[in-house]
Amino acid sequence: MKFSTFNKIALTIVLTVMSSGIFAATIKWTGSAGKWHDAKNWSPAQVPGKTDDVIFDSKNMTKVIIDQPVEVKKLEVTANVKGIFKQLADITITDFILAGGKWYAGKENIICRRNFLIESTGKFFKGASTLAMTGTGSLKVMYLNNVIMAFKGHTTTLLRSLYPINIELRGGTLSGKTGITYYDAPKSMKGFSTTKLELRYITIRASKPCFMTLPSLTMNGKLYLNSINTKAVYNLEKGSTLNVTDLGICGNRNGTSELVLDGGNIIADRIYIGSNKKDSAGGLRLYGGKLTLKTGLYLYNKNSSVVLADEFPKPKIKLNQGSVTTE
Repeated sequence: MKFSTFNKIALTIVLTVMSSGIFAATIKWTGSAGKWHDAKNWSPAQVPGKTDDVIFDSKNMTKVIIDQPVEVKKLEVTANVKGIFKQLADITITDFILAGGKWYAGKENIICRRNFLIESTGKFFKGASTLAMTGTGSLKVMYLNNVIMAFKGHTTTLLRSLYPINIELRGGTLSGKTGITYYDAPKSMKGFSTTKLELRYITIRASKPCFMTLPSLTMNGKLYLNSINTKAVYNLEKGSTLNVTDLGICGNRNGTSELVLDGGNIIADRIYIGSNKKDSAGGLRLYGGKLTLKTGLYLYNKNSSVVLADEFPKPKIKLNQGSVTTE
């Protein structure tokens, strides 16, 4: 039987509506323990698709195993949930809201197109996972293993302080009224030189001996180069520029932190070396390049030092309780 013109038009409309996602559903988990891809755990009884919103709201939920790759629009876990999520495959989402339960990411990938939010009653265990924030949105999580964000043409906004292992930036904008703290010297800071940084601070706190070459970095905020009970040397080479409001160089708990200017360019309002604590030590080594300070240098204790090459211009000293020498 041949379709009439009307039937052909009607079929075209139906197919267009279906492909546009207007029939997207809100699907709730109703099971106790089970696998994500088992339809009987959901209401309606279907495995969520890429245009669907997914909600976990049951106090009876104990364990969900993500056994195969998942792609959904929104995934929300409410504060009612006390169970655990075990991620054994990659997930792709637009919005991820974890307000309850415990999420174990393992070594899998999470691709988030917009917002990734871990609320106070939700627990996210990063494992060896990688999170990619591919669009414009907000990130609210304390600890991450690997994170890729601030894609070109997009902005990632930090809603709380972030403690990552590795960050890769993609040339967009990274913003927030907070900042980033590395609890060890990162292997690299890829993309920091090409990404617009609108953060309050970046802190590197080495916990084992290291020699780290710093990338170019421009930020209307503070950069802290620290160490804890170890010696850390940070190097700025020719062709690299640090442009920040304040620069802090300090070792803690009998640690020593040094910044070596070896042909690079530093632009800052102030540089703080050491601290008021007796066991802190910091050093600035000016061997080559250019140092531009609006206010000057502050050396806070006897373990604070500045060493200049013979030909390097002596910077403005606002406070000197340490030593300034030429070699």
